Amino acid sequence: CLIRKMMMRNDSKIISNMFTLLIMISCAIAFFTVIKQYNVVSLLFAISFVVIFCRIFMLYKSCSMNIAFILLIGVTVVNVIINCLVNDGEFSVMYMRKLVMFLCFCFLQYYAAFSEYKFSPRTICLIENIPVLVGVFFVVSYYLFGNTERIAGGIILGFSNPNFTGMWLFHFFLYGFYFMYNNLKKNKWCLLYIPFIVAIINLIIESLTRSCLISILIFAVLIFWTGILKRKINKIILFVIVFFPIIYMIIYMNVVNSEWFENMFSFVISEGKSLKSRLYIWSRSLKFFYKSPILGDYFGISSGTGQSQLHNTHLDILCSYGIVTLVLYIKLLFDVILRTYDNVKNISNNILFCAFCATIIQGSFEAAIVSGSMGLNYLTIGFLVLINRKGTKNV
Repeated sequence: CLIRKMMMRNDSKIISNMFTLLIMISCAIAFFTVIKQYNVVSLLFAISFVVIFCRIFMLYKSCSMNIAFILLIGVTVVNVIINCLVNDGEFSVMYMRKLVMFLCFCFLQYYAAFSEYKFSPRTICLIENIPVLVGVFFVVSYYLFGNTERIAGGIILGFSNPNFTGMWLFHFFLYGFYFMYNNLKKNKWCLLYIPFIVAIINLIIESLTRSCLISILIFAVLIFWTGILKRKINKIILFVIVFFPIIYMIIYMNVVNSEWFENMFSFVISEGKSLKSRLYIWSRSLKFFYKSPILGDYFGISSGTGQSQLHNTHLDILCSYGIVTLVLYIKLLFDVILRTYDNVKNISNNILFCAFCATIIQGSFEAAIVSGSMGLNYLTIGFLVLINRKGTKNV
């Protein structure tokens, strides 16, 4: 028993340090992107994979994995390998990069939700506060330092495009909202953070990222439903949330050409941002899926480069790795969200849960979280870590 306790303590320290490092790396990536130190960004991103693989290797003996999760990893890897061989592709680092990022995201979700380890107070403190500080830096960078460069009318703050900028800002908004509520009873001074939350929302508006604005609205609805009306989120609603990216895609592709739809949402149309901006990408992607529904077409959708982003998480997984991988991933996501909701015992955790659900919804419009988000998905995992923490014992 003593040896087992010592092993659990050591494993808790390993996994706690892993999530600490990943959150710090993610926030550092955001910081150095804003100040345009892209070489440092690339180095930090590479280091994050070293951190993940080293920790997974150290924990694989003590962390039991269910059959469905093992199948998810195995089927995905095998499908990509077969698809590459069939198309005479080359197994380069760049070609396999997207696959590695997806697998890492799956591993992190699994560990954050199902590990029985306790996270240290330091880990919890860092995850709660560092994203808030970086969010403040984003606001200062735009309003005081003149970081106002735009592409297609939307601000980029040093990122590659406005949509990606909006996704980072969206996460900082969620962390800021949680930070303000969580500290309200301890310190009334945290109310001074309200202007920063307003400023972040304004920056999201300036980025012209409609997907993030819709996700903020859905986050607000979930908060109202669970926090104000005190209603539970039943399994049916959770099921809809998990499947929402596919549901949205199907509805969108069937109504986007309708005149009534264009008239109803004409107010969100802007230069370079039509209502049909996703139609061509999704229609083309589905052709690759129909061509290879079981294996997916990791090679084809990226024209042999391995680098692709289909602007919908579930569609990206479906077309890249096949229908079996998508089914197994949805099962993982549903298991993760059920397990996590069981640990929602207070309003603070409820805010975090609604935040995680909002990021799933946001995946209806962007797939970066599973196809290459330069560390942003580590912040997404942070919501799960904060909810599923197993106590505050110092490890």
